[in-house]
Amino acid sequence: MYTFIALLFFAGFYLCYRKRRPVMPRWLAALAFLLGWVLLVVAMGWAAGSFAVLAYAMCAGSLVVVLAPFGFIRGRQLFVLAVVSLLLELLIRS
Repeated sequence: MYTFIALLFFAGFYLCYRKRRPVMPRWLAALAFLLGWVLLVVAMGWAAGSFAVLAYAMCAGSLVVVLAPFGFIRGRQLFVLAVVSLLLELLIRS
């Protein structure tokens, strides 16, 4: 679940960062942020979830600003990273 939440924040920042070709409208990025916030509050509680939203948002924003200009962020690479992260999350929990 935390992998999905991190992917939501990362995708939201990346959608806001792209200026050349707006693939999807900006409200979709806002919806990703809102859904990530709701999932974190449900998973962790009100106070810890709100603090975690700040941490996730700062981390995702920093990664997008640092890695996107170099072209390190692509759809296939992001998908592979999400699958590997999800597998590691499932292996650690069990």
